[in-house]
Amino acid sequence: MKHRNFGTMDKASQWLAQVLRMALKENVLGPVSPPVARIRNEYLTHILVKIPKEQSLAKTKGYVQNSLQKFNAVKEFARVKVVVDVDNY
Repeated sequence: MKHRNFGTMDKASQWLAQVLRMALKENVLGPVSPPVARIRNEYLTHILVKIPKEQSLAKTKGYVQNSLQKFNAVKEFARVKVVVDVDNY
């Protein structure tokens, strides 16, 4: 996630992590700031979703998509950019 205002970005990342934790429980890690926390005047934060092998990938993907739709519907977070990275490690 990234945004020019640290307070807005922090509030947005806490909100999204809380929504994801409702269904995915302990498999949601973060939000945390990366080692370089600001690039091009935008503050960054990471939320990592771990998917166990026994968990349905399609259901998890659907839940993440629904969570992002809810996130984008919140007017306060409209300018927060969310980048989804699959297999980032």
